[in-house]
Amino acid sequence: MKIKKTKPILAMILSVALLASNVTAYAATDATETSNIYVTLNGNNLDFDVEPYVNGDNRTMVELRSICENLGATISWDAETKTVTIEEDGDVLELVIDQNKYKLDGESKTMDTSPIIVDGRTMVPIRFVSESLGRNVQWDDGKNEVIITDDDNENNYVIVTTGQKYSYNNEGQIIDPIEGEDYYGQDAQYSSAEFSFTDNGDGTVTDNNTELTWQVVPSYEQMTWDEAVEYCDNLELGGYDDWRMPTLKEAFSISDFETGWPYLDETYFEFPAETVGEMSPMAGGPQGSSTDDSSTMMPPPPAAGMGLDSDNTEEASDGVSKSQGQFWTSNYYLVGTTHNGAASAFGINHATGHIKAYPADTDTMGKYVRAVRGDEYGVNEFEDNNDGTISDTATGLMWMQDDSSVALDWDDALEYAENFEYAGYDDWRLPDVKELQSIVDYSGCYPAIDSTYFNVTELEENEFYYFWTNTSAYFSTNDPGYGYAWYVAFGYAVDDEGNDTHGAGAVRFSPKTEDSSYAGEGGDNVLNSIRLVRNITE
Repeated sequence: MKIKKTKPILAMILSVALLASNVTAYAATDATETSNIYVTLNGNNLDFDVEPYVNGDNRTMVELRSICENLGATISWDAETKTVTIEEDGDVLELVIDQNKYKLDGESKTMDTSPIIVDGRTMVPIRFVSESLGRNVQWDDGKNEVIITDDDNENNYVIVTTGQKYSYNNEGQIIDPIEGEDYYGQDAQYSSAEFSFTDNGDGTVTDNNTELTWQVVPSYEQMTWDEAVEYCDNLELGGYDDWRMPTLKEAFSISDFETGWPYLDETYFEFPAETVGEMSPMAGGPQGSSTDDSSTMMPPPPAAGMGLDSDNTEEASDGVSKSQGQFWTSNYYLVGTTHNGAASAFGINHATGHIKAYPADTDTMGKYVRAVRGDEYGVNEFEDNNDGTISDTATGLMWMQDDSSVALDWDDALEYAENFEYAGYDDWRLPDVKELQSIVDYSGCYPAIDSTYFNVTELEENEFYYFWTNTSAYFSTNDPGYGYAWYVAFGYAVDDEGNDTHGAGAVRFSPKTEDSSYAGEGGDNVLNSIRLVRNITE
């Protein structure tokens, strides 16, 4: 779920909203200045001896005993080890004062802040305690209220941040628009659940948001889709043998759009080794317009600690080729075929950031696979609100049932969203790329969206149902301007001849405007449709 970021003058008031969703905010550093923070549990107001506040790690802290008593949990205290143990319905949570290490049901984990004692009361981060005990946490910015609920079906599909930190104009230059100005409403101006990974030290890494465990080092050889399924089924790693192929939505959840190429945090995930030729920044196009788009390599991304403003071009990390970034997922392409009639399956390219369908049975176009284990992530729970809006209680997002019925370029799409009012709400926005991909239906319907809940308008200028996101994209670190924006193809993702090359449900990018100085590649559509989203707040 995405929360709007604010300028510093408002940050103190809204910082708790962001923190309740496990995000980093522009919060006041002096916690005593943050007041009138309300906490409700299943609609009931909670009272505290020590008022909730925002700590130096930008996390909302609440009084442990009060929150646990209201949750029906029991507390025990070990003075020698300074450990507080919370138990409820078989769940056991162990926290240590002044330490960010904790245990949940005996499994060691790490959070990004620490419990402390204030005025004789143990103060804990509300998200960790509430969600560890199976509750859901939301924020109502109209009421300045942290909302805790028991609904097991609510917000179990956590939309993880894209990681994008900056806003850009149509020519890819960094800007900092404020509400009401052109280009406001971009990905970087809202916040979602921050990336949170734990390296388990056994060749696996756990995503603390999705609770999925991933293979750190993927398959060492490329394979067909069927071979990838067999590889995962037979994998034994970290003491587990229940590995499987990830779904598209699972694989996309770990995509990192902060810089790009690769679109994956190499602190936790490795790419397969590969011998490649010379780097060619533009060969094949950003969408990979050749039949096999696996041969070219982009310039290496900036090294750790190097941002877009860095003058140091010699300390870059090794480059990652397109083929090194291509990974199979479990979603077979059920709408049709791609690449001149080939039966296809979807994959994710963690080098370029795209989602595409690839020929599934061609040895010469084999892909790698990164196995996953855990309960399936990414299952929607749609509810028709009977007012032209659709709620997804799994993600905590509310969607417009109808699309814009008009195709716009990217900056006009942002303006359209920011000025939109409907069903009594005026906080609609253009979705980020992960939010929009969350409602793609890969079950074989066309367009690739559930028509039980969503309407799609046929437009002459957008015949393949491309929809804008508010997330910018760039193609080369040689020219690191973010003059492209990501879109989701709910219809066929075509090449310049109109052939379906990447499948209905693909994620690609294009120039933001028709007069852009950035080159379009392979079936781009600059005038795209819009489906607006907002956070469910009540």
